[in-house]
Amino acid sequence: SCYMNHRSSSSRRKFLAAAGAASSVILAGCGGDEAGGTPETEEPDTDESVVLQRAGTRIENLDPIAIGSNERNRIHAGLVIYSRDSLDIEPSIAESWSISEDNTRYEFELRKGVEFHNGEEITAQDFVYSWERLAGSENTDNSEQILEPPMVLTHDVDEDGEYVPNSLAVEAVDDYTFAFELEQPFHSVLEMLTHESLSVIPEGIVGDLSGYDGEIEYENWLVEDVVGAGPFQVAEVEPGVSVQFSPHEEYHLEGPFVDEMSRTYFQDDEAEYNSAMERNLDLFSVPLQRFDPSKIAISEIDEYGAEYGEYGPLQNDEFANIVLRPGRDTTYLLFNTELVPQYVRRAAAYAINQEELVESAWAGVDRPAYHYMPPSVFPGGSEAYNSHAQEHYPYGYNESLFDEGAELLESNGYDENNTYDLSVGLPSDWGAEWNEAATMIRNKLQTCHIEVEVVEQPMSTIFGQISEGALDSVLTSAPLEYPEGDSILQYAYPSDWSWNNWSGSAAAEQAMDAWETIQANSGPTEAEQEIREEKYLEIERAVWEDVTDIVIRHERDITMWYDWVNYTPTPTRIQRQKYNTVSIESRE
Repeated sequence: SCYMNHRSSSSRRKFLAAAGAASSVILAGCGGDEAGGTPETEEPDTDESVVLQRAGTRIENLDPIAIGSNERNRIHAGLVIYSRDSLDIEPSIAESWSISEDNTRYEFELRKGVEFHNGEEITAQDFVYSWERLAGSENTDNSEQILEPPMVLTHDVDEDGEYVPNSLAVEAVDDYTFAFELEQPFHSVLEMLTHESLSVIPEGIVGDLSGYDGEIEYENWLVEDVVGAGPFQVAEVEPGVSVQFSPHEEYHLEGPFVDEMSRTYFQDDEAEYNSAMERNLDLFSVPLQRFDPSKIAISEIDEYGAEYGEYGPLQNDEFANIVLRPGRDTTYLLFNTELVPQYVRRAAAYAINQEELVESAWAGVDRPAYHYMPPSVFPGGSEAYNSHAQEHYPYGYNESLFDEGAELLESNGYDENNTYDLSVGLPSDWGAEWNEAATMIRNKLQTCHIEVEVVEQPMSTIFGQISEGALDSVLTSAPLEYPEGDSILQYAYPSDWSWNNWSGSAAAEQAMDAWETIQANSGPTEAEQEIREEKYLEIERAVWEDVTDIVIRHERDITMWYDWVNYTPTPTRIQRQKYNTVSIESRE
């Protein structure tokens, strides 16, 4: 069955949550992704309390099945984990696994003796309970992770298409063997299992499933009393100020190597930066308005495109270590194709210069985008990405083609005295860089007789307006959830939930056919991979043809740290943050 037919309002919620996070990950102040692998640090030999000091936004929800803080990655743990220095999958709570010949049944052998924060041993029944919560709890925001493509666990639905409780194909074979079954094979199952929503919590700890009364009131469990199996646990919450985390002494992987982790809230990026300049943060970033690319000295570039080096001098005259690594988000201008004619969309593409936008609005930190797929997952990698864009992008590679754009509008009766009106939605809380990008787009499009009205509203309001036909377009972002093209292209094809209302053209039919072929070849074999990659490029070309969206930038994450921090960052932001192998030396 086709992907779009499985999608529901939960997919739109997921997209809104992912897009809403875009503004907070441009320069991630709490950056750094500590995953699995052998530690490269040793526990400091000191009698003093060692505190890892970080910044972050307010924490309102640490339930793994809800849309909440990324701090969940430190609180919770799952079956597997990304390696710390690659996108390879390594054991976490599971010590080994086997896959059926038809790639639909996965069976995991759990480590014995792994404990939750409350001292209870983790068993397979805890995973059954946790995944059933994900599928059927009234508190779940992420049920699509296992009930909708691409990774669909076998389950039943009622006559209204709603999940039937306790029908999920998960099984506690015995105390230390957990298994599940898929409706059809999927190539990135293990990568999907790293998502925090598939973490484990103690069976029955909250009473939001039939048959469980719960041991802790859900409202209390959300933050203060949350119990997981990750390297850190909540120790103290000072509302509106900070959260203190203590180490999980029985954590089943390396570390933690600090006595405490502190996450402090700041009103804005400038306040956070000032705290870092006073040496009160160990991991930090520089606000875009202060960021100076000329202060970067890169010493190493890895196979994923992550750049490592030194930045400085800072405002306090010190130098910091820095990593610039591929992020998750691709930014694009999304059109409601039912409202905006193709010639207007093409004219806008001719006018927009991605390089100029990134250089000016995002301080040259991010990468200009010409495809939905970022270079890290583009078939053939960065070299193939660049050559394909240079040779085939039809609207000007690293240049604005104003004459071509103006000609399209003039041939349809518009000129400088009779302009086409285009509304562009802009999330009101996404920061100054997004306002600058919108302003640049407006100025560029004016040269092609398109008058842009920038409409600033909260993200949820904007997407309500565009779905109701009250907005022509929106500047937004979509995330890469796992390292393959279909993860991001799910937002590009002509679905019934992507808001661009793309249909009725040869290019739309081509993209839909390509997506259906991708779904029919979703397994892990090399032959299926080859078919998918060919179809990924067909969708990219179809988007170019109809200009349903204009891709603008691929996010890069920046993290800085002082020399007293023993920290080895992961090469991409796809790996989930843990901080379990970070250690702190003397700050003197």
